[in-house]
Amino acid sequence: MGVNLLLASFAGGHGVVVDKKGHETFMKMGSAGIGLGLGVKDFRGVFIFHDQAKLDKFIERGWDFSAQADAAAKSDTKGAQIGGAGKITEGVELYQLTKNGLALQATLQGTKYWKDKDLN
Repeated sequence: MGVNLLLASFAGGHGVVVDKKGHETFMKMGSAGIGLGLGVKDFRGVFIFHDQAKLDKFIERGWDFSAQADAAAKSDTKGAQIGGAGKITEGVELYQLTKNGLALQATLQGTKYWKDKDLN
């Protein structure tokens, strides 16, 4: 879930990493950024790791810093989004899918992912 209020943006959530062998690692995330924006959106981030070492590093360290711009006006299957997919680093791609929300933003984000101690 992300919230943008003029010059600041904040997000938080949880998810799961599944490797090729089917092993699951439950994660949490928190994010803060600066830039122009307004709105609230419920989104999903899908990471694709092309390298086992990058996946392992993500699970153990989990940092991300990115620039993003998107517009979303969506409620379940109605509405549309225009957003970014990008390379976090060589061998890692990120796709953001908005489920619900209304937002217009252009921000610099810092995001921390970490293992969920209660679920792992």
